[in-house]
Amino acid sequence: MDSRELGLLLARQLFNLDDLHFGMWDEGLEVRLSNIPLAQQRFSDYLIDKMPSLDEGGPLRVLDVGCGTGQLLCRLLERGYRADGVSPSHTLNRVILERLKGMATVGHKAQLFPCRFEDLDTSSLTGLYDIVLFSESFQFIKIHRALEKLGSVLKPNGLVLICDTFSLTGPRQDPIRSGHSLEKFFRLIDGSPLRQVADEDITQRVSPTIALLEDVMQNRVKPALDSAHHYLRGRHPVMTRLAKALWGRRFRRTCDRHCGGDYTQQTFEATKSYRFFAYTLGPGKGSERVAAS
Repeated sequence: MDSRELGLLLARQLFNLDDLHFGMWDEGLEVRLSNIPLAQQRFSDYLIDKMPSLDEGGPLRVLDVGCGTGQLLCRLLERGYRADGVSPSHTLNRVILERLKGMATVGHKAQLFPCRFEDLDTSSLTGLYDIVLFSESFQFIKIHRALEKLGSVLKPNGLVLICDTFSLTGPRQDPIRSGHSLEKFFRLIDGSPLRQVADEDITQRVSPTIALLEDVMQNRVKPALDSAHHYLRGRHPVMTRLAKALWGRRFRRTCDRHCGGDYTQQTFEATKSYRFFAYTLGPGKGSERVAAS
């Protein structure tokens, strides 16, 4: 189980959230825990609004890479997109498949590919998709591997939509070490067949999510972990010492990263850039296919 899968499961269990992605906090939405579902809904609406309109032509095939719990995938199906998903998580895939029941659009039954995008067998998918969407999943894929797969599955002039966190600093200056280097991303993209048609910096619109996360970690998770540690140390001292010897360093490192108080909204805004990118494959500019802001 990787950190993203664990985060999704904890979000569902602790906060009754269906997804673990950023929320959009514009238009006067108060930054508080109870508003996270609405902020996340606005984030999903933002992404869907960026999709090419179905009114402009025939049905569009979409590949949602790293589709989480399948919420966005199902919304795309409801809108009439012929969408499929990629997810390597056995646990989350059970949730996705349950949601997909009864969600098939006319002439299309959504497929779920239970693998990493890098491992996707593209032999039967060559040139199949009009759009490949990465919603906070691109950072978990090596850039050069993603570019290789995109060249296989996209139609000529197909679109790549990326909405994700990118790092502005080196790993040593990054308290969380998440996201590809933006500089490296641009360098590799420049050497690829992809042409940029949209670039929006939405860091300020999503960063209040970090303030909420920091509040939860400092005032809920950290006290709960401290209480559990004191209890176990008193009731099971030998087992506690053994566990600390085996996993203590890794556990402390994880706690320091997420509960140490260094990862704040201000730190996020200083070290990260949260971007929406749209690229087209091939010589055409393709900007007419990306919905206007």
